[in-house]
Amino acid sequence: VDDLNRPYTGRYLLPLDSNVGKSFSDGNMVYSKTMDDWRIHDGIDITGSIGDNAIAINDGSVTAVYSDALWGEVIEIKHGNGLTAKYCGVKSALQKDTAVKQGQVIGTVVEIPAEKEDGVHVHLEITVDDKTVDPIKALNLMSDSPTSE
Repeated sequence: VDDLNRPYTGRYLLPLDSNVGKSFSDGNMVYSKTMDDWRIHDGIDITGSIGDNAIAINDGSVTAVYSDALWGEVIEIKHGNGLTAKYCGVKSALQKDTAVKQGQVIGTVVEIPAEKEDGVHVHLEITVDDKTVDPIKALNLMSDSPTSE
C-alpha cells in the first residue's frame, strides 16, 4: 500500500517555534473569515508575528521563491523522498537551487492576503509525490503517539 501520509523517518521541525493555529482540513470545506466563503485548507497555519524568522523544516533545496496575490510571499523547498514544502507568508532572499540545512533561517514572516483575518502565521503545505497531504502526519509530528529512540 502506498500511503502518502506515511510518516517520514527522522525529525522534522515546524517553520516557527509555535503552535498550529489552524489544521489541515483533509478535503473538507472550512469557513474563511478573510475571503468570506467556504474553502479547503490544504495546509497548517503556525502562529507567529511579522518579522519572525522562519526556518527550514529539514535539509533541502529551494525550488521556487515568488510573490502570490493570495498567498503573499512564498518559498518552496524540496526536502527529499518526494516531499516538497510550500512556506506561504515567508519573505525570502534565497534563490532557486540554494541548498538549505534543517533549522536554517529561510526568511521572515509577512502577512498572507488570503488568510489575513486568521492572524499572522506561516501557512505550510506539504506535497508527497505531488499530492497534498496532512503536514502533521507526513512530517511525523503526531504528539499523541508514543515515540521510541
